[in-house]
Amino acid sequence: MLSLVMLLFVLSTLGAQTIRLTGVVTDEQGKPLEGATIFIAERNAGSATDAEGRFELWIIDPGTVQLKVSFIGFEEQVRLLDLQPDIPMPDQVFRLREKTTQLE
Repeated sequence: MLSLVMLLFVLSTLGAQTIRLTGVVTDEQGKPLEGATIFIAERNAGSATDAEGRFELWIIDPGTVQLKVSFIGFEEQVRLLDLQPDIPMPDQVFRLREKTTQLE
């Protein structure tokens, strides 16, 4: 039974077009931010950066999405991307700015 389920899953994904999205997240000085969150709400897909600030996402459906990048203590960045299966995406580079708050 499990083999049948796996076979059906594989067959259903064969026709799907996947898009590889990669990039790096650093602070303003270029220092990698390990553990930064990358999220695409329209596809319910997300990832986190590694020790070098790099991330990789595989997206099944092409189209326009909002890529949100966040890290504790830094300002969130949002970028609109048009994901197309036949057009390679360049690495996305994010330089996050530290949040500043004033105490009263």
